[in-house]
This record gives sequence, C-alpha cells and structure tokens, in this order.
Amino acid sequence: MVDGHQVECSIVEKMVQSLKQWEEQRKWTAFTEYCKSGLDSSGFLRLSITTYLESRRPEWVETQNVKIAQLIPTFVGVIMAAGPILDVFRHGIRTPYSG
Repeated sequence: MVDGHQVECSIVEKMVQSLKQWEEQRKWTAFTEYCKSGLDSSGFLRLSITTYLESRRPEWVETQNVKIAQLIPTFVGVIMAAGPILDVFRHGIRTPYSG
C-alpha cells in the first residue's frame, strides 16, 4: 500500500525464446518433464509494476551491464511515486501526461 493505494509489482525471471534447432530439442512426449516450451532462462530478472500508471506499466530488465542492485532504487522510487499518480486517477484530476 502506498498512500492508501494498492500497488502491485512483480519480480520474475526474464525468459527468452530458445534458439536451439528442433532436432536438438527432445521429441514431444505427454510427460511434462520431457516437454520443451520454447522458452529458456535468460539468467536475468524483470521488475515490473503491474498496476496501471498513467497509460503505462513500468518495467526494468536486468542485463549483463545493469545488475538488479542498480535497478532496485529506481524501482522502489517509482513505487513510492505511484501514490500521487493514483490519487490523480481517483479524483479525476487531469495532468499534462493524462492527455
């Protein structure tokens, strides 16, 4: 809760489409432990605010050069700033960003 508003967030693993050739993947089977979904782990995390904020859903993705520890301060800052943004929506006040 931020300023009386529920702000939903997620921290999940960033997935990437597999580049392996079909022959390299295991053949299809009904057993889920042998199934290949087509997505592989990237080894990076994705942070997002799933609550709708001013026509966007902010998202940050960890990369080789930008580690999660560098993203967290910005992520938390946007979460804290979400309260006033959601107040604007609740009270119907238009901002230069709301169109």
